[in-house]
Amino acid sequence: MEKFSLITVLVIEARQAVRTQIRAMLDGVSISQVQFASNAYSAIRKLQIEPVDLILCSHNLGEGQQDGQHLLEDLRSNTLIGRQTLFFILSDTPRQQQVVGTADLSPDGFLVKPFSPHLLQSRLAHALRRREYFMPLYRAIQEGRHELALEYCLHAEERFPRYRNDFIRERAELLLSDGQFLEALDLFNTVAATDPTPPWAELGLVRCLIGLKQYDEARAQLTGLLAKYPLFLAANDCLTQIYEAQGDLHAARQSLETILELAPNRTHRLRAHAMMSLQLKDRAAAEEMLGKVIDNNRFSVFRDPQDHLRMINVLLADARLKEADSFLGELERDFGEAPLNMLCRDLARGRVAGARRQEDDAHSFTLQAFQRLQQSGLESLARSLCEDTLQDMTGQLLDNELEEEACELASERIRIAPNQQSLSAAHASLRELGRKDLAEKVENRLNDTACEYLARFEQLEKAGQFEDALTVLMQATNALPGNPHVLINASIALIRCLREQGWVTETAERALSLLARARQLDPDNGQAQQLTRYLRQLAREKKGDSNSAFSNPQAADSAAAGTPENKQ
Repeated sequence: MEKFSLITVLVIEARQAVRTQIRAMLDGVSISQVQFASNAYSAIRKLQIEPVDLILCSHNLGEGQQDGQHLLEDLRSNTLIGRQTLFFILSDTPRQQQVVGTADLSPDGFLVKPFSPHLLQSRLAHALRRREYFMPLYRAIQEGRHELALEYCLHAEERFPRYRNDFIRERAELLLSDGQFLEALDLFNTVAATDPTPPWAELGLVRCLIGLKQYDEARAQLTGLLAKYPLFLAANDCLTQIYEAQGDLHAARQSLETILELAPNRTHRLRAHAMMSLQLKDRAAAEEMLGKVIDNNRFSVFRDPQDHLRMINVLLADARLKEADSFLGELERDFGEAPLNMLCRDLARGRVAGARRQEDDAHSFTLQAFQRLQQSGLESLARSLCEDTLQDMTGQLLDNELEEEACELASERIRIAPNQQSLSAAHASLRELGRKDLAEKVENRLNDTACEYLARFEQLEKAGQFEDALTVLMQATNALPGNPHVLINASIALIRCLREQGWVTETAERALSLLARARQLDPDNGQAQQLTRYLRQLAREKKGDSNSAFSNPQAADSAAAGTPENKQ
């Protein structure tokens, strides 16, 4: 019972009588640090002030309120809770659609009311015990220290055999997220060879094949997997991804519709359907899906103004100015003064003014939107701004004869692109709008900047000024984080330092970070893959920092010091 007494709990339940019952159950297992919230808004405000160890959330939070499923989606997608926070859904009914939709979000527990104190205690005990084993891993991932996370997984696979496959899965997922598809494939194959094969291992193999662009083989494996598990929504998502990667948007949308029949309320899927419909010039379907997204998120603290901007563009394309005005009114009235809200508001005002042929106002609002983006910095808004919004803004700038601003936006998108998809979209942005001349101007400008940095580096290196040369390369990676060539050259220089000047863990971690980014931008780059493997092997041979699990895997013992098996 001692471990229960230490945890903090947030109960989210609309009904006072049920809150009282749950409080009595928690008292019965010595859980005393309990807070209560009657709705999603109140819960989010509490979590923004102080994180908790466990959330017990009712699925039904009252009429006109966000439900527990949408709240969990919001909390996860906006990183308000990490994996170390356990989330239990409490449902009034075991309806299939609700269960499937909720399971898709991977909560840590699902209980159907009424449930007994014994069942609650048993489920909590299991979840908390598992969390203790995985807590060092969660901390390492949260800090962005993937090498430490990988080392801990390797260590934990042997130390905690009960969870061996789970730690192999975590290690494979880390490699997959870093673009190390072949290495991840080996690990998923290790688990897939067991009997019975876990569905997640089969899906992991499919995801690796997608990363390696072996789409036909991936689709063949998915066919068998979905035949066994037709409600496996993540597998259906992969099928949608394959169709989209192969350019078959009709099949991708049809696949997505199959998923929405099983779990109709996931915001990101509804939005994806709307985006595909726009690409297919099906504005009626796009309007329907955007309407569902806006309705679903009407009571969400994290509602996205870009959905209103998309809806306004769809309505204006059909010359439905009055309805567009209504959504613009919502955008002006219901959204606050956050930078993204104000940016979307100005873009929408510019679009509506353009539709009214008020050219001066359209120019003024569009320029104001660009200036807001400059003031906030695209990098600070990059996580929130979607590619279609940036593309729409580029087109709006060109429509209002703001060519230099459009070029600057395209340059910045290329400069800070987080992955290959964003980089490709940024490079194509001006070409797709019929301005090949401007696209070439932007790319030449960025190439010249990269060449200047690399030439300066080579000049200093030949002069024997190695530290200054390395500083120039680090400046280049900050100025051009979307250029894989620059990132790889900087990584090579850092590796050379490790070989010639001795092992420094921070230098190695910096090199691996640059290589990870290069792989995300250019997954097919064999040099980035080879350098990563070489550096990881070099790390295992070095023992320079006894306090770092990166350079000394045995130090992972200390990371596991708090786990139950070490205390025995």
